[in-house]
Amino acid sequence: MIEKRTVEIMLEDPELARLAANPSGAFTQREIAALGDGRARAQRIAARMAAKRAFIGLFPGTGFLGLEILAGPGGKPCIIVAPPGPAGLVSARVSLTHTKARAAAMVVVERNETGRMVD
Repeated sequence: MIEKRTVEIMLEDPELARLAANPSGAFTQREIAALGDGRARAQRIAARMAAKRAFIGLFPGTGFLGLEILAGPGGKPCIIVAPPGPAGLVSARVSLTHTKARAAAMVVVERNETGRMVD
């Protein structure tokens, strides 16, 4: 079964200012290192938070620190889920986008219909 969820975040969201000041509450050390510095850091934070919210919307009970949004091969964003991962998850894909005012992410997952993890 294929499911998708899209989340959009406005960069004026007060939560983003808190995350920029203390990202360790929602991002792993590897993610924080990948966020970098500079003008687009707020947009990168917002896009990755949108991705995490989208994934958690599909798999409630997953914590923010239980998944990472990192650059995969060629810089393409990917979702890394901490083992054992949500029951039934077969694969997950993510797409990120941002402008100066907003960020969005779409997560597409494939679930095993039995609800059990697939090796």
